[in-house]
Amino acid sequence: MLKQYDKDQIDSLAYTGSLLKGTAHNINTPLSSILGRADIARLRLDRLANLVTDPGALEELEKFRRDIGLIIDNSTRVSTLVKSAVHRCVTAVQNHVQPVNIAAVLRDDLEFLLSDMEFKHNTEKRFNLDLSAPPLMGAHVHFSNSFIEIIDNAQTAMRGIEEKVLTVDVRFDGACIRVTIGDNGCGMTEQARRGLLDTLAHPPASVIGSAGGIAAVARLLSPYGPRYMVESMPGSTTFVVEFPVQSSGNSPL
Repeated sequence: MLKQYDKDQIDSLAYTGSLLKGTAHNINTPLSSILGRADIARLRLDRLANLVTDPGALEELEKFRRDIGLIIDNSTRVSTLVKSAVHRCVTAVQNHVQPVNIAAVLRDDLEFLLSDMEFKHNTEKRFNLDLSAPPLMGAHVHFSNSFIEIIDNAQTAMRGIEEKVLTVDVRFDGACIRVTIGDNGCGMTEQARRGLLDTLAHPPASVIGSAGGIAAVARLLSPYGPRYMVESMPGSTTFVVEFPVQSSGNSPL
């Protein structure tokens, strides 16, 4: 469910984001040193391997090389995760109008979701994000929170599915930016599909408590003139949002 923040909460989150920036710097600085030293150690091992002829010694050197590779890989993952968490925290409260690259928003949100071990290891991910698509004028938080909600619904639909598949596609056709999010989950009834489309077509003026979810998506995205299409059957649901591209400098907000 999407959270609604008042001004005090936004200020608090922004302050937390600024603190996390400092924390990330303090983490990534020693990580950079670790990565640099590990790279140097790997180069020295390569040189040493050229001088050693004993099979036992070469085997031990190969074990050291693999260990160093693991250090580099895991340190890189930690650095990426920290940056992603900070980025998510900071952008989560960016409700001012600015040029927003829809594909980049989804790329960052999906990277953030990789911190969920179920999503990371047990879901096949098929992403095709056109980062060259033109930006939309809007609030980053409107798009990000909406996409997270739709993806969360897809993940919920795939619970109990052994081989989960999530597809995310962003493309520009010259007139609109089309976002497609699909899953191979349980699907929905025709009545539920029609109810969802009705909610999207008639977004509520406000969202409180249990009236969140798709209702919040409809409200958050309504300023951007979206067109929705939803197809669903057992084993396949596709949620499509098309955003007409505004003329340069024209903001819907």
